[in-house]
Amino acid sequence: MTGRVRAVDGPAAGAWVRLLDPAGEFVGEMVTSASGEFRFSVPPGHWVLRALTPHGVAEMPVEAEPGRAIDAELRLSERLPERLEIIQLATLSLGNRSYLITDGSVAVAVDPQRDLERITSVLEDRGLRLDTVVETHLHNDYVTGGLELARRYHATYAVPSGPPLGFDAVRVRGGDQLTAGELRIQVIATPGHTDHHLAYAFAPADGLPRLVCTGGSLLYGTTGRTDLMGADLAEPLARQQYRSVRHPAEVLPDDTVILPTHGFGSFCAATTAGAVQRSTIGRERAVNPVFRQAEDAFVTGTLTGLEPYPAYYRRMAPINAAGPPPRASLTGPRLADPAALADRITAGEWVVDVRPRAEYAPVHLPGTVNFDASGALATFLGWLVPFDAPLTLLAADHNDLQAARNELLRIGYDHLAAAAIGNPSGAAPRRGLPAQAGLVLELSSATAPASWGARARRCRRCSGGRRKMQRVCPGDLLAGQVGQPKVEDDQVGVGAGGQLQRPGAGCGRQDLVALALPGSHRPGGAAWARRRRSARLTSSQVTPAGSWAAWSSRSGSGAAGRAGCRPKAASRRLLETTVTLEMPIAIPARIGLSSPRAASGIRMVL
Repeated sequence: MTGRVRAVDGPAAGAWVRLLDPAGEFVGEMVTSASGEFRFSVPPGHWVLRALTPHGVAEMPVEAEPGRAIDAELRLSERLPERLEIIQLATLSLGNRSYLITDGSVAVAVDPQRDLERITSVLEDRGLRLDTVVETHLHNDYVTGGLELARRYHATYAVPSGPPLGFDAVRVRGGDQLTAGELRIQVIATPGHTDHHLAYAFAPADGLPRLVCTGGSLLYGTTGRTDLMGADLAEPLARQQYRSVRHPAEVLPDDTVILPTHGFGSFCAATTAGAVQRSTIGRERAVNPVFRQAEDAFVTGTLTGLEPYPAYYRRMAPINAAGPPPRASLTGPRLADPAALADRITAGEWVVDVRPRAEYAPVHLPGTVNFDASGALATFLGWLVPFDAPLTLLAADHNDLQAARNELLRIGYDHLAAAAIGNPSGAAPRRGLPAQAGLVLELSSATAPASWGARARRCRRCSGGRRKMQRVCPGDLLAGQVGQPKVEDDQVGVGAGGQLQRPGAGCGRQDLVALALPGSHRPGGAAWARRRRSARLTSSQVTPAGSWAAWSSRSGSGAAGRAGCRPKAASRRLLETTVTLEMPIAIPARIGLSSPRAASGIRMVL
C-alpha cells in the first residue's frame, strides 16, 4: 500500500501516518518522505489510514485486495485538538530530573525520586489523577520512588522487561503502546546505558509525538555511560547504545522535545553533558557525537571518557529490583547525648557534621567528618562512607537534619545510628596550624591531563619508603583508609576542587586536613592556607607529567618533591616532611562546573 499526504499548500513532508484496523486499534506507523509519500505492507482486508501533523489531521478507510495496489491521498483539513504539559522535578544534588506528563486531567510520572512529596503536592495542587508510573531502567544512582508512588495512587507501574523483580509490575518492552487519559505512550527499546533500557514517546490521543523521555540513553550532547553493569559489558553496551539511540531519531519528528533523566551533573553520563536546559531530536542530530561519528569512533570516545563513579552505585539496582521499602515505614534516628557521641567516635564509627564548612571549621567535635549538606551530600557521602557502616548525623537544627536525611534516603542510607542537634558538648575551637599542614595547587587546564589517571597506585616518601594506595579517584580519596576510619601516617589522597571540595574526606579528623579550591574565601581555601602559612604552588612550578609535591608538619626532614619546587622561605620551617605523588590527575569538568578553568584547583589530603 502506497500513498501520499497533502496539506493545503502542497505535500506534507514529515507527517506521521498511522495504520489502524477497522476497530481503530493501532497496527503500525511511519513518517512521510520529503514528497509526502508513505508505504505499508499489509494483507488483504479493510484498514484505516490516519495522517497527523502539527497543522492538521486526515483519515480515510481503504481496502486491500490481492494483486491490487492502493494509492491513497490524505488531505489535511482540521486542526489537531491536543494538550500536553511537562512538569519537571529536578534533583540538583544528584544531577537528575523526574517528570510529570499530563493532558490536563491525568498524569504520568517518569523516573520518580523517592521523596514523593514533590510529586503529590503537584498532583493535589493541579487536581491531576496519577494514571501511570514508568521507569526507563533500574536506576544505579538513586533509589526509585516509583513503586511506592504507584501503590499509593493505585496507578499502573510500568517497568522494563528483563531483570527479575521482587514485586508485581507491568513489564514493557520496545514496541508496546500505553495509554493514560488522552495520552498515547510509545515504548522504544534503547539498550546501552543498561541492557533493558527503554524510552517513552508521548503524544496526544490524535496527535504526533511531542516529547520523548530518554532516561539515561540519549542525553543533551552525549549519551549515558555503559559500564554500570560491569566493565566486561561496557563495550558491547556502547555498541548497542550507538544503534539504539539512533532509532528514535529516525522515527520521531525533529521538533520532538527530549527529556533525559541523567546528564545534569550525574555520573551516569558517559561524557560531560551539554549546558543547554532543553533540546530536541533535530538539535541532537546536529551536535551529539552519537549522530556525528562512526560506530567505532563513538565507542572509543564513550569508553575513554568514563570517569570513576560513586561507590554506592553498585547497591542501587539490587534495591530497586527487590522493591525499596516505603519511606513512610522508616523511623527517624534517635537523638544522642554527648556521652553517646563520644562513644561512637571512640568506637571508630562515622559521625558526620553536615553544617556549612565555614561554621564547621572553627568549632567542631574532634573526630567528626564534615560533609556540607548544601552541596552534593548524598553523592560524596555515598562515595566515602561504607553502605552498612553505623552513621550518625550532626546538624545545626531539626530542619537541616531532616534535609540531610532526605538526601541520604535518596541513595538508600535508610537507617541512621543516631543524630544530634546544635553544637555538641565537647566541640572545641581549632586554632593555629592544622595537625597536618597542606598545600593548594593552582593548575591551568593546559597542565591537567585529559582524564583521571587510573595508573596512580603508589605514594612515596622522599626517604624511599613506599606504601600502596588502595584507591585513587575523585571522591574516593582515602576511602580505603578512612573507612576504618583511622588513617596511617603518610597515606595520601587527592581530589579536585569545585564541588569535589565538599566531601569531608578526613576534614576535621585530628590527623587529616583538606585544603580546597584556590581563591576560596572559605576555610580550606587558598586565602585560609596563606593565613595559616601553608605552602602554595603555582602552575609554573608543576611539571606537565603531574608529579606534584605536598608537605606535612610531622617531625622529620626531607627534600623537596620531584616537582622541582621548594616552599617559600617564610613557610619552610613549618614544612618538614615531603610526600611526593607520582600520578597524573585530571579535573572532571562534569560536576556542575561552568568550565575547566573553574575546576583547576586541586586539593591534597594528608
